[in-house]
Amino acid sequence: MTDNENLSIHIKSVHELIENGYSKRTITRWQRQEKIIKLAPGQYIKKSVWDELFPVQKHLARVIAYSRTLHNPVFTHYSAAVALSCALLSAPHNVQVRGCGGAKRAGVVYRQDDSSVISSTITLRYGRDSLTVVDPITALIGCARDAPIREGLVIVESAFQRLGARLSYSRLHKALSEVKRVRGARKARYIADIMSPLSESPAETLARLAFLDLGFNPVQQYEIPTHRGVYRVDAALVKERLVLEIDGALKYQSGQDVLDEKVREDAIRLEGWDFVRFTWEDVLHPARVERKLRRKGII
Repeated sequence: MTDNENLSIHIKSVHELIENGYSKRTITRWQRQEKIIKLAPGQYIKKSVWDELFPVQKHLARVIAYSRTLHNPVFTHYSAAVALSCALLSAPHNVQVRGCGGAKRAGVVYRQDDSSVISSTITLRYGRDSLTVVDPITALIGCARDAPIREGLVIVESAFQRLGARLSYSRLHKALSEVKRVRGARKARYIADIMSPLSESPAETLARLAFLDLGFNPVQQYEIPTHRGVYRVDAALVKERLVLEIDGALKYQSGQDVLDEKVREDAIRLEGWDFVRFTWEDVLHPARVERKLRRKGII
């Protein structure tokens, strides 16, 4: 699997392919046979590499390709979020570039900031390529306004994990709270009200949103003292003494991991706590979260 930092080397221009000894006729034939994928005018990637990429990586590949063909593009909204390594539940096909709102060209949508925040730009390096994107707060405001609540919240909360000290919770909260009189303003303000810097994965974000929609506000990263020491859990309903654990795919990969988790859970249960576990499929379908809580008698 190609990582984001090395993605750039797999994107080749027509000129590079010709320099490597391939004729224009060969390049055209490969494209017709779908052996290479056209990312942007004159920019290609091998289909074998393309097929191994996650959807967000495919969008990043298009962003890198268009950074080479457009004149001084500034990427915004989802494209900026992807370049900033934020998580997305789904990625758009077209790259999003700052410009006259609504204008389009093949593979590109131009977007305005539409924000009271004065935006700036930053430059990111991906291999030999430099990507200019709007600053994180401007990018996140655009995503929060555009996306459905769950998608917007995943992007915003993942930004806290990916950007760390480069993203101030208080500054982002203030900026989102002040979005008014534009499309999506209510969504942006709602995300400001509920966002948390403590969600460690998109699954935790989706689970917490499901809990909030059901009227619960669990304590995240809660620490429980036991006879074996203090254990931290993903979230807890403290009054109900219920641990809420989000089991990501392949979270425990070895026999020792499974044993350690059993020891941990047994120690916590001895302190009077119960457990309910949620999978990725559960949090994608909030009704499943509700059913599991009902079985525990919480609802």
